[in-house]
Amino acid sequence: MKAERLKGFLLEETLVYLLRNAGFVLLTDPERDPAALEWRGGSLAVKGKGAAHQADVLGELAWVTAFALPVRLWLEAKFRAGRVGIEEVRNAVGVLQDVNDDGGYRRGQPPVTRHRYVYVLFSAAGFTRPAAELALAHQISLVDLSGGDYDGLLAAIDRTAEVLAANTARLRREELLFAAPESGLVGDNAVAAMRRAMRAALGTAPGGGSGGDGADRAGLAALLAPVTAAARECDELFVAMANGPYMVLLKADNVAAFRDRLAAGGGEPVAMAWNRRSDGLRTWTVRPHDEGFRLSFRLPDPFAAYVLEAPAAGAPASLAVYRRAEGREQIFRLEYG
Repeated sequence: MKAERLKGFLLEETLVYLLRNAGFVLLTDPERDPAALEWRGGSLAVKGKGAAHQADVLGELAWVTAFALPVRLWLEAKFRAGRVGIEEVRNAVGVLQDVNDDGGYRRGQPPVTRHRYVYVLFSAAGFTRPAAELALAHQISLVDLSGGDYDGLLAAIDRTAEVLAANTARLRREELLFAAPESGLVGDNAVAAMRRAMRAALGTAPGGGSGGDGADRAGLAALLAPVTAAARECDELFVAMANGPYMVLLKADNVAAFRDRLAAGGGEPVAMAWNRRSDGLRTWTVRPHDEGFRLSFRLPDPFAAYVLEAPAAGAPASLAVYRRAEGREQIFRLEYG
């Protein structure tokens, strides 16, 4: 098994953990919604109008806004040397068109609950401009993790993927890479087993359990330990929405201080600025007037100009941060305009 493939799924599972308080509830069981979900090739799949589409990481947001359908979020991460190009975005556009055309009420048939599927594509190396332009046109969020803030986390994933790739044969011999019975597979499925081990170690499996298939045995868990430790050190990432339906991923330099500010509710004015790095892209920083914390995020061009544009009629521009903790929704506005 190639290390590059392992890096991508390790990054995806790490992001599930880091977004656990963003109202992101991981979907793993097709029985929860058999009209829309099924097993396909060992992975969860979403039934579209014309095809079923594999969804290794699919989550449902815990709240529904007024006059809107419940939202399901498709999470995909790429971890490779080169920037993500237009082909990956084209795939996301096609998937969303197919699954969002399906479902709903049809006269003479039982009603089916509809969902609005959205797509977020993460990249450890950024995105090409054509990819960003296509994503912006089709309301697909792009999250660039290449700015340096994630170097420690990405380095742990890189090293662990190389170790896993070198030990795959041994893990198979020790029968640690067998898929869960409920996946519909019989026998070896390395990625499925490793995903379940990650979810067991990080507590992101539904209900916080291990899944019960033995994939979290000591040998495999030990190999995954550098990534799970790096994820816990990072602790939490924060989801914000800006102008339009685009997600901004915020990383706090003082997670505890920012959580306290979120718990207080409301919002506050902040200063926002950006620094141009060696690759010519922008790393934005957000600071409150008391300097109690610093937030950072990256947006590929041309996202920055559109997403951070001040709204019309002189209203202040803001990032709305969404968090759900202990069954309570928190919305906090960072006003920068």
